Amino acid sequence: MTTEKKKYPRDGERVVNNSQRLFLVYIICILVDMMILNLYAEFTHSVYVESFSITIFIAIFLQLFIALTKQVEHKLSIFFSEKKGHLSKIKYFFALWALVFFSKVLMLHGANLIFGDKINFYGVFNGLLAFIILILSFLLGEYLLIKVYRALETKT
Repeated sequence: MTTEKKKYPRDGERVVNNSQRLFLVYIICILVDMMILNLYAEFTHSVYVESFSITIFIAIFLQLFIALTKQVEHKLSIFFSEKKGHLSKIKYFFALWALVFFSKVLMLHGANLIFGDKINFYGVFNGLLAFIILILSFLLGEYLLIKVYRALETKT
């Protein structure tokens, strides 16, 4: 019978398990989303948010919806990866585009249902363009944060 050696952290190191890591990722992404949403609300006329507490709730709502969309996209890519041919690649592209576009429409509608007049988006297509730009800004902010995080892991 073999026993597994417990790994203890060296001086100054901390051990983080996967659940803790996932929690930290979502908290940081929510904070980034809140910051970006507040910047848009303060510096543009396309986004109105009634209060800071609303930005907390909308950031949580949008982060959950983005995570759900990413899971559906993953299942979609698995489904189409099993198929061969150019036609299936074209179908995958259109299915992915439809998922990304209609998920934004559903996010906007859901935010409208849940938060009502506490958050509004103005502009082209009844604020849909401003909302899509906001979501793309969220994703870009999270991407840049991940790039910085990965660049720091090589530093000692």
